[in-house]
Amino acid sequence: VVPGQVVEITANGIRTHTVPAGLPQPPTSAPLAIQEAVRHGRIGVRLAGGRADNDLLAAVLANPGVRRPVPAYGAADAAVPHEATASVRRATVPCDGAALLADLPSFLTDVGEPVPDLNGYLLWATARASTGDTDVLLDPATSAEGYLGRVADRIAARFGVAVRFPLTGADAAGSQSPSDERLSALLLTIKDRVYGAFLTDAFASRPWVDAGAALARFERFVASWGRGDAGWFWRLYLTEQWLRLLDSRRAGEPAERVPFSAHPGKELEIKAGGRGWVRFPVRTQRFTAGDDVCVHVARHVTELVAEARADARYRQVFAKPWYVVVAEKVVAVAQGRSHLLWEIRPGWRARTLARMASGQPYGPGCRSAWTMELAIREAGPWRMLLAVLASLVGRPFGKEGWFDAVAGQRVAAIDGPTEHSMYPANLAATLGAKAPGAVADQLVEALRRALPEDVAEHLGGCVVMDARDSRQRVRGLRADRSAEFFCEAFADNPLGQGGEQTPIAVMVSASTVRRPKRSKERAKPNREPARSR
Repeated sequence: VVPGQVVEITANGIRTHTVPAGLPQPPTSAPLAIQEAVRHGRIGVRLAGGRADNDLLAAVLANPGVRRPVPAYGAADAAVPHEATASVRRATVPCDGAALLADLPSFLTDVGEPVPDLNGYLLWATARASTGDTDVLLDPATSAEGYLGRVADRIAARFGVAVRFPLTGADAAGSQSPSDERLSALLLTIKDRVYGAFLTDAFASRPWVDAGAALARFERFVASWGRGDAGWFWRLYLTEQWLRLLDSRRAGEPAERVPFSAHPGKELEIKAGGRGWVRFPVRTQRFTAGDDVCVHVARHVTELVAEARADARYRQVFAKPWYVVVAEKVVAVAQGRSHLLWEIRPGWRARTLARMASGQPYGPGCRSAWTMELAIREAGPWRMLLAVLASLVGRPFGKEGWFDAVAGQRVAAIDGPTEHSMYPANLAATLGAKAPGAVADQLVEALRRALPEDVAEHLGGCVVMDARDSRQRVRGLRADRSAEFFCEAFADNPLGQGGEQTPIAVMVSASTVRRPKRSKERAKPNREPARSR
């Protein structure tokens, strides 16, 4: 329903018509507006952080019917004039990135639309904070036209707080709050979430925005410490969050994964080397730079061994050779080789080569400017140019591997940001692990020290693997089986490609798993005599 439109729903159907606007009415003076507000109950004031706050507080305190002290709600930096401090009770409303991210689902649900600027959210947050303490909230906005009137209506319905704008029509010169600076600072604090929203496939499919251009523009915004059109990014980000909220109404929290179970769409058992094997994904904590991978892996594997030996089905699985496979990415993250996107400054070479590698410069792998920049640092610009040219030549012939063949293993191991990965992997580009073979050796030694002796003696080895849905590569190997065997055993990527948080797999022989016994009860034969015709 647009302004001036009326929709009538009756038993006979729906009728829409427009109401004439009529003559414009002169704005009510602030004293009269405040006097009218007093009649409706307790008054509170929102502090927006501008010069209009002083005008509104002065008008409120000039009314003898207003209770003292007057509750004034605002961010920590919203000041109260010194002469009014005795008559005003300050209440701080959080206005930082953490508060915004926590409030966003509730705010968008209550308001029902992506508001065009920060003032709508601040008004909603202030009204919520004043619930139970005020009946009428006075706002210093000098114009209540447009969306603020709708927000006020929805606030009244949600919190029972009536919002009034007594300074409507007042001289706005010099009275605007520093919302642009505040918005820029807020966007910088939540830049990881903005990047995450702009990197999704859903955002790239929106017909009203060029995702690559939006990302490049936001990258410049972050690099210049918030100089740019913060309002444009706010509207784009909030619209995307609103659409996500509509799409995910029915989605709940993911259920806790049952131990010794496969991920959805995956299987525990697979054939490799002519025999059956069972892979148990192991959930871990989030790895960060500086973590000791060997210590963490040994702890989680030891816990799984204890759980398995307490389960009758898996009590004997460690009596034959078994193996531990660790995802290369967590090794690289622990080595400090994962870089958040805003820490990478792609040069003109990276941007040009990324566009040559794909028509979508912000796609996966080395088709993004961030991963291409890391690839250039690893292999050099000339080698990357040759790799891109090789991929262009091989593409018509279906030779997808020419790029990797020229670029080399170090470049092939680079992971770009992936939409469904756990934070910060969804917003980071990660180099391959350093010395993965040595890491595999250290893992074997750490496990043999940590595990019970009868389990450790059957440990067949450890593997550091780059396993994806599209390909598998053994990067570090210390085991009694070949790299080809482990590629075959992990061909379906049982660890998952998204946010499963299971970067370790324990692989055991399927023959050692105790199967449930079949019921001895057999179906009784049908002894009913045949009916005569």
